[in-house]
Parts: sequence; C-alpha cells; structure tokens
Amino acid sequence: FSLGSTVQSHTKGIWMWCVPHPQKPDHTLILLDIEGLGDIDKKKCFAFYLPTEWKRLSELENLHDDELDSDFVQQETEFCSFIFSSSKAKALPGGIEINGALEQAKAESAQAAVKILKEMEEKHLQMMKEKERCHQERVGQLTEEMERERAQIVEEQEGILAHKLQVQCNWIYIEVLIHFVYDNRYGYICHSSTFSSPVMPAPFVEDAFYFPLYDFGFFLKNQVFPRKPPLTSIPPALTD
Repeated sequence: FSLGSTVQSHTKGIWMWCVPHPQKPDHTLILLDIEGLGDIDKKKCFAFYLPTEWKRLSELENLHDDELDSDFVQQETEFCSFIFSSSKAKALPGGIEINGALEQAKAESAQAAVKILKEMEEKHLQMMKEKERCHQERVGQLTEEMERERAQIVEEQEGILAHKLQVQCNWIYIEVLIHFVYDNRYGYICHSSTFSSPVMPAPFVEDAFYFPLYDFGFFLKNQVFPRKPPLTSIPPALTD
C-alpha cells in the first residue's frame, strides 16, 4: 500500500524493535515505527541536544559512544532512566499472557509440514524409480518378444521360399520330361524293372507303373512331381 511521497521505499511497513527491559525482569521494550500509519494522541514532547556537531550528523550511525557530545549523553541517560522507571507495562485487552505458545505451535506446524514434504518427496522419488525399473523391464521383454517373432518370421519365410523353389523346380522338371517324351516319341511313361530301351535303360526305371501318353494330363492334375531334377538328360523315376 502507498504511504505517501515522503516515505522512502525501503522503510515501507511497520517496523518493530524488541529488547529486554533493563530494570524490570520479564518485560520487553518495543519500539514501533509505523511510518505515519495512524495519528496517535500526542502527550509530552522531548527536545534533546545535538548528539554531535552538525557537520557530522550524516555520520551519526558510524560514530562511537565516546565521540558523542557529553551533554547529549547525559540528557539521554536521564531520559532513559525516566522512561524505564515511569512508563507502565502495556497489556493486551483481557489480560492475555504472552508466553510464545502460539509461535511455538506455528514452529511445530512448520516443522511437521517440512517433514511431510520431505516424506512425500522421498515417496515420489521412490515411485519414479519403480516406474523406471518397470519401464526398463517391459522394454526388455518387448525386445525379446520382437526378436523371437523376427526369428520365427524369418524361419517361416525361408521355409516358404524353399517350398516355392521346390515347386518351381518340379514344374520345370515336368516340362523338360514332357519334351523328352515327345521328342523320343514314347507312347508310355514307364516305371518298370523289366522295361529297357536304348533311350531309357533299365537302371533308370523301377516300380512297374504305366501311364499312357493321353493320360499324362491326369498325371499332372494329380501333382505327381519328381523330388529332384536329374543331372543327366535321362530323368529318374517319378515319385510322390
């Protein structure tokens, strides 16, 4: 709040200075600087000598007691003695005793609040560590699962690729076999240990099965494929 243009900014507010009473035990002297907040009743006014020569008044805060004017020191001593002996102790309305219990309760509450805040901070830190541990553990589990799935997918893809290559090779082999049969004008595809010819000698045929040439489409339809293409121009026996 504004205190007026004559009040310096660093002195705003109510200032209080408390010192023990030099003559009365269990009493405290209180000096209030209210900065003009309220007009109290005026009683006696006191006039004092200058504490030092006027040229050194600006240095008053830095002067020692032995540098003060002797008349001012004597007058100040008499004034303080009069105040100490004549002034009456002020009491709160209702005669409430001030024993510091309220401040002690506030201090205890503040200490309890600090303790609670510290415990909450420790719990929060522990919770964050637990979350970090769970996160790292979950990341590790997901990494292992991804590696297993990747290995499984690679294995399945390799199996599918091998199967496709085998099927493709089988069809190529069958096509070569068809050309071989037509080129040599055979009427039968023979698997017989008793069959022999200059083109297909006996060691290359076994297991007596006869397929007329006009039924070779049925043979292809039922997908009777050879297992492995031959290394020579003469195909081996057909197997399932």
